Amino acid sequence: MASQLTVTIVFNGKEISNSLDPATIETVAEAEKIVNEAIETFIQRYKLNDLLAQKVRKESYWNKEEFLQMNEEDKYSLTHSKEIYELFQRYLNESHMEKAQAVRLAKENIANYYQLITDLEHEGYARDVAKQIVDNSPRRKERLEFAVMVLGDKGYPKHQQEIAELKGFYA
Repeated sequence: MASQLTVTIVFNGKEISNSLDPATIETVAEAEKIVNEAIETFIQRYKLNDLLAQKVRKESYWNKEEFLQMNEEDKYSLTHSKEIYELFQRYLNESHMEKAQAVRLAKENIANYYQLITDLEHEGYARDVAKQIVDNSPRRKERLEFAVMVLGDKGYPKHQQEIAELKGFYA
């Protein structure tokens, strides 16, 4: 099995690794941007002073060589079962959609799910009632299937949890 795309942040002599989803990253430049964002997020989260921040930026690294050696199928095997991957490829061919565009749309679908629940809560519904209303909406199943197809049956839960946490929901 292929390895994950991993960013390792070095802070006070300790290594903190975070795995990223390689299937949603198209180019080395995009991977480097994401790695740099992860490092900057760490620096901001822990409010490191300039000297410490420079040291973290200098000593942190990612597995670029492994990423370069991963082929398309290896990347997707981490997030998609074979059947889901084939379905996704067929969808991209038939829809003439770029992978990045499909990923963005799938993540927006997840974010909109949580936004609808939040909107209903602001209207006065309890969270469990709001969740039930959104879950039973006619297009929910279709949007969920799309997100799972694009993000992968193995990758979807991770993306869903990250977005839920960003939206203030804790699974």
